[in-house]
Amino acid sequence: MRRPSAPVAAVVAALAMATALLGGPGFPSVPTAVLFLVAYGGLGVVLVDGRHLDRRLVIGLGFGLVVLAVARPPMQSHDLWSYVMYGRELSHHHVSPYTHAPDLFAHDPFLHRVDPLWRHAESVYGPLFTAWSGIITLVGGSVTLLLRLGFQLTAAVAVLAAAHLVDRRTNGDPRALAVVLLNPLVVFSLVNDAHVDALVGLAVLGSVLLLERRRPALAGGVLGLAVLVKVIALLPAGAIGLWMLSRRRRWSAIAPFALALGVVVLLGYGAGGGRSAVQPVLDSSSRVSGASIWGPPNRSAIDTEEHQGDAPAVAKKEAGRSLSRYGTLSVVVLTTALALLFAGEAVPILAAGGAILAYTLVGAYVYPWYAAGALFVLALRRRSPLLGVLLALSAVLQIAEVPGRQFLAFANRQQRFPDPGWHKWFRAHGAPALDLLLLGALLVLLGRTFLRDRAARSSPHDVVGEEREQVD
Repeated sequence: MRRPSAPVAAVVAALAMATALLGGPGFPSVPTAVLFLVAYGGLGVVLVDGRHLDRRLVIGLGFGLVVLAVARPPMQSHDLWSYVMYGRELSHHHVSPYTHAPDLFAHDPFLHRVDPLWRHAESVYGPLFTAWSGIITLVGGSVTLLLRLGFQLTAAVAVLAAAHLVDRRTNGDPRALAVVLLNPLVVFSLVNDAHVDALVGLAVLGSVLLLERRRPALAGGVLGLAVLVKVIALLPAGAIGLWMLSRRRRWSAIAPFALALGVVVLLGYGAGGGRSAVQPVLDSSSRVSGASIWGPPNRSAIDTEEHQGDAPAVAKKEAGRSLSRYGTLSVVVLTTALALLFAGEAVPILAAGGAILAYTLVGAYVYPWYAAGALFVLALRRRSPLLGVLLALSAVLQIAEVPGRQFLAFANRQQRFPDPGWHKWFRAHGAPALDLLLLGALLVLLGRTFLRDRAARSSPHDVVGEEREQVD
């Protein structure tokens, strides 16, 4: 009799993540990348062969990792310190972070902690999160540890709340729980780096579960709150709207859902400054990240425009703006296709999760933590190819960010590690190529799903109710 491998894989994955966390921001890039691969591999084994996995083991390992992730300083990203500066602009400098960049406050003791790339940029986060940042910085004052813990604990609470909802919805399935708690994306990009996407993912999950309970107004309101954290939440909102429109029996839910969503968003952004709160998001439309599928064509376009005599800054902005349009169009097309393909679901799990997966896969400006908006809801369908693609994409993007976001010192100055040659190559060429392969794999899987569903509908011997829920 074959021994169950899932418990061993779960422990190995947890040990790999704990080792990287204990190594901290100064841990070398190659071992970190290897540990990430080991952790993702362990999670994969758990999902494939997890029938004998003990739920209590997952909870114990996951909770320990969350605690350790909060106890350690951020390893990959320092967006946390941008949150601090935006909050301090509101609570200490009494100005709007939507109209004032952090570098206007040269004497602020936390400005030096902000990534130099973002010191001149106004906030792109929603007014609800900005208000919460103001509260954390007001309470934390100038105590570095309190400020860091304030944002890390916010993310940790969101993750644990999502784990609780997933656990209840799947009747205690340890494999679904492992997707949330034994996942390097969650441990590092959400909890340790304290990204706001944990809140977005929790809201998307909560909205879908509310729709399952036939509470469209509450679902729309919850998604509206997510938009007030980060505008990427508009994507699952649109996908859910398409899901509703695709079946006449759901039309009665459209009005309360859309009304609640619209009222919350309009009131929130109105209170946050109106157009000024949206303008920084519009201004960021020319950004293209190196590891996205648009990274290589962006670099090629910049080189061409510079060769023709354009200044580097102008060339970069023009190339980015053009490719960003293609990326946005690709996201809309793929999101629409996913929403319509899974319109037969009783609950829009795959439609909502697929929307943010589409953005992370074909968007022009993406980072690994963006995938978190889809992760929690897709954990409800652990056998879905969408979850497999999301986890693989997360691994690619996280490895692309391994050494590029590490810093040597936090107290007085920031100093980046030298970017190893292998990592430059991977971020510039390897990651975009793997992203394209994952996109191709997703399209093939979706094509097979479409043909299978079409054959099932046309077969008189395999008639199922169109509103039957698919559960694992």
